[in-house]
Amino acid sequence: MSFDLYLLPAGAVRGDAERARAYVEREDESFDEIPAALDPECERKKRELADVLKRMKPHYREFEMNFDAIAEDEGISPDEARRKYRQIELNGAETPAEAQFLFFDRYVLVHWYSGTSDEDMEAILKALSVSGDLVVYDPQEDEVYDYREK
Repeated sequence: MSFDLYLLPAGAVRGDAERARAYVEREDESFDEIPAALDPECERKKRELADVLKRMKPHYREFEMNFDAIAEDEGISPDEARRKYRQIELNGAETPAEAQFLFFDRYVLVHWYSGTSDEDMEAILKALSVSGDLVVYDPQEDEVYDYREK
């Protein structure tokens, strides 16, 4: 069993599920855009959030993308592949599968698998929410949760 959660900027969502849905839709629509250059501030913030998770769960590993293979497959340059697929992906190594975290420029996508307990996930969501001023959007329930207040 698995499902997805999104950690979205609190100021943009303001606790509203409709705003959260619209935010996710806009981000999905813009995924294929390749920026002319990486934004150093976005890169710093993503790395800081990924480091929060790695401090909590040191066994999580960063997935290394093969940008040459991606470039060949998509008919773009390796540099364009790096700029397009600039997310940081962290994966748990336990069996059954633990959660997967994808740190994008403006949000975090969580694929929550059965190998991560409710207690562990709540602790991780709280730490990421506080560190990044984020709220959690659950598209299955169409609800926004603010772990910054807990």
